[in-house]
Amino acid sequence: MLKKLYVVHKWAGLAVALLFLGQATTGMMLAFKDELRALDRSGAFRVAAEGQRADLDSIVGAVKRHAPGWRLERLIAPVGETQVFLARLVSENGQRRFLTIDPYTLAPTAFGGYAAFPLEAALFFHYNLLLGPVGRVIVGLQGILLLAMTVTGLVLWWPRGGLFLKSLKIAWTAPYPRLIFDLHRVPAAFASVLLMVLAFTGAMISFRAELTALLPAPPALAGGASVAGTAVSIEDARNRAAAAVGNAPLKDIRFSAQEPHVVRFVFHADKTLNPRDAHQVWADLERGGVTKIYPAKARTAKDRFFDWMLPIHTLEFLGMTGRAVAFLLGPTLMVMTVTGLLLWLKRRRVRARRKAPAA
Repeated sequence: MLKKLYVVHKWAGLAVALLFLGQATTGMMLAFKDELRALDRSGAFRVAAEGQRADLDSIVGAVKRHAPGWRLERLIAPVGETQVFLARLVSENGQRRFLTIDPYTLAPTAFGGYAAFPLEAALFFHYNLLLGPVGRVIVGLQGILLLAMTVTGLVLWWPRGGLFLKSLKIAWTAPYPRLIFDLHRVPAAFASVLLMVLAFTGAMISFRAELTALLPAPPALAGGASVAGTAVSIEDARNRAAAAVGNAPLKDIRFSAQEPHVVRFVFHADKTLNPRDAHQVWADLERGGVTKIYPAKARTAKDRFFDWMLPIHTLEFLGMTGRAVAFLLGPTLMVMTVTGLLLWLKRRRVRARRKAPAA
């Protein structure tokens, strides 16, 4: 039985070892992305709060003016007075670019791809390996393999004969092979529960669309008042949408490729346990009003379940402590991966020597 578990553990780890290193690195970056962005001194993400902030129509107009030929997919609103608007742009062939706009002067502060926006690169790599839908599936499968690897590793590590405490110690002065073995299994044993949570929630996030499609559809969303034939500006639509959800602060605006005149406003939801809770309001710019309202408190049980996957995955629901723990899981996963590869290579060399004919 243990031999079969070892085979599962070994091949699950080897299948995605290099991806683990990439996911660990980007996960560490994302755990403190706001703090990392605050360290930027190039002026790309922070500006002087001088004068009056431009309205949303001017912001969107500036994005289109400075990025011709690119479709605006999402416009992320600044949290503070000195932060910029971040626009996510896509081309017809699926390429991505990012643009930051000074909300006071409407001047672009940065424009480029992943190389110019490393934190956005980390986010998309962590979510889909920069490969779109195919990458998202690979990341989901990676989560399943991490779960299998962690469960089998925990069973293989589990001490027999009452040597539990001894099995939680690293023999730092032991010979190199024993030290590598301890560095592989002891940190993993300590982090096993969190790694299983990380793996499960990561898979749920990746396969959310496929899993929700298998579940019953949610009830119809609440409708909003609209004036047929009366077009409105984005700023007016935002004001109407915000009024429908208690004037909550704007988080981002999402633009539809299929219906350019329909926008979805996402607002921060306060006084909820889930730090990622949000109100969603759809507005038709041509018809002139709010068409659908989906407040955070009206979310279905299915949506609430999947909405919780991200804050649990990042541990941000535990505040700064959770984010620090999530950061430390990165080095732990790196150590597990590197030492696992070293152990595998050592065993291969030993088997090769055994099979080699005697001189």
